[in-house]
Amino acid sequence: MNPQHSVDSLFGCPVCNSRLKSPVTLSCGYTVCKHCLPCQLSSQASGDISTQEQRTFICPVPACQQRAHLFGRDRDIHVDTVIDALISAESDNVSKHQQVPMIKKRRIVKNVDDGDDRHEQLLKCPKCSNMFSDPITTHCGHVFCKICLMKLTIQSEPCMKCHTPLPPFNHFLNQAAVNRILKQVLIYHLPAAQSLPSSSLLSTVSQPMPVFVTGLVILPRQHARLPVYAPAHIRMFREAVFDNRQQGKMYLATVHRGRPSMAHYGTIVEILSIETPKSSPTLDHGMVLDVVGRERFTASDATTEKSYDIPTLTAFCSAIPSNNSIMRDDGQVDEIRYFLNEIAQHPPPSLEWGRLWFDTMERIHGHLPPRHAPVEDQLWWIAIVLPVSATERYSLLCIVSLDARLRLVLSWTRQLREQWSNQHRQ
Repeated sequence: MNPQHSVDSLFGCPVCNSRLKSPVTLSCGYTVCKHCLPCQLSSQASGDISTQEQRTFICPVPACQQRAHLFGRDRDIHVDTVIDALISAESDNVSKHQQVPMIKKRRIVKNVDDGDDRHEQLLKCPKCSNMFSDPITTHCGHVFCKICLMKLTIQSEPCMKCHTPLPPFNHFLNQAAVNRILKQVLIYHLPAAQSLPSSSLLSTVSQPMPVFVTGLVILPRQHARLPVYAPAHIRMFREAVFDNRQQGKMYLATVHRGRPSMAHYGTIVEILSIETPKSSPTLDHGMVLDVVGRERFTASDATTEKSYDIPTLTAFCSAIPSNNSIMRDDGQVDEIRYFLNEIAQHPPPSLEWGRLWFDTMERIHGHLPPRHAPVEDQLWWIAIVLPVSATERYSLLCIVSLDARLRLVLSWTRQLREQWSNQHRQ
């Protein structure tokens, strides 16, 4: 199959089944002709679009039928500039080794001698200058990598091509769909061999790197909300956030601010969402981060710049337990699980809302892993929900051996049991 014809076949409108004319990409990822949009939406293009609801509609693509939208309050419906330029390049119908004439100014690429080179230039992100990774079309018609758009919103920057304000961070993280046509076009132009996912999140970033200082000791798999309102903390967040392009996600390396001795170990957290004040959709006036812990690290050789630390971070994993400790671990885990069930059903005086407490923990952190789940998964969940101090949590964060961490959590449950038993007798 000729790749040239394969790529060309992608540029059909899924509504009218004709070649795309004035292509408009919707929030669901489909691209349709401008005249195939709902009539009321097309008629509003020349009027005053004052609310986002006026630009919300059911996608006209029969295979989709999802609620789609066009962000912003622009008077115009903007054409997808990259797809429009690709269609124009294909329409030239020039052989691969034949010189290409000057392209009209309205197109993005000019004076390119080879058709493949033209495609490669069109498929490069304006921000990172690499081939698109999860390409997303903005409401102003320009295309960026998903990660690059999230970076722009974190820095409160507009579109790099036309300076139009961008939607909030959460839109690109959770709502915006990848451009379906460009995703297929990239398959023809990217090498067949894809790099394997990295074993550690830190292996994809340069070292050393800034860390985000928080008042919490966050354990792996723990959900947390981090308020960021002070100007120094906003600046620290923007410097410390990093991405993983393979996963299309954003991360922070977090450490506890309690004491210098508690800053040698920390946790990489994934950013699940960012809430901003209703009065300010940008991040300049503060935010609340919804995060979840992913992996632990050690921090060393820190330098201080702009009032925040920049250490060298090294990921570390749990030591694999020996075979002869598996049966012993089972008994210890059963004792801990029994304790959790006991305080949920018969709460101590200091924990009168026991069942409600347990339900709340499950709503925040997910359900307690089943008994047959890996011991480490059960252990992290139990450690997250037990009412222990930040110092005790930090001591758990530092332990590599799974056996040692299990013994520590077991000692917590026994101390709590004794403490609550004494309260009950009194």
